Amino acid sequence: MKENIKRKKPRLSSEDRTISEENKANRTKIANMIKRKPEIKKQCCICGKENAEILHNKYPKDPYVITFICKECRADKEKLVQAEKLRFDIREIMNKSTLSTKNFVKEDVKKLVEEYLMQIQSIGAYCDSIGISRHQFNKLIERYKEMYNDPSIRKKIINHANKVNRETLSKLAFERNRF
Repeated sequence: MKENIKRKKPRLSSEDRTISEENKANRTKIANMIKRKPEIKKQCCICGKENAEILHNKYPKDPYVITFICKECRADKEKLVQAEKLRFDIREIMNKSTLSTKNFVKEDVKKLVEEYLMQIQSIGAYCDSIGISRHQFNKLIERYKEMYNDPSIRKKIINHANKVNRETLSKLAFERNRF
């Protein structure tokens, strides 16, 4: 009798099971992140209704690329396809000062680290101006070093900071001696 009963879902291999568990953990992590962040508006990307559900990314490479869609729009296949095109990276709209450096987008890491080399201000002033802590900036430098395989970036940052500090101190000394 048990032989005649067909399974609705095929059994997953151990590899597929681990991938499925990782995807589930990512979805849970993103859902909790969205709950904790008041700056994220959960509006349907199609009709604009409030308190829409998350449409997670199917591909495990980019779990942070999501969109919001209400139940009525999710039921319509055409609107679901349209919502797939309206995905965005949730990390781009989050408040950077409370965001873990692991969650910064690759473009943000590159922009924040390289932008400092173009600034004429101390690291502390730069961090205050962009709204992150010095600790976060140091972690971003480490991520930049790993992502772009640039082991000399820390030295470049330190040399630039020393140059800026030297110029600032010489200006202050000049002003002090002038009076």
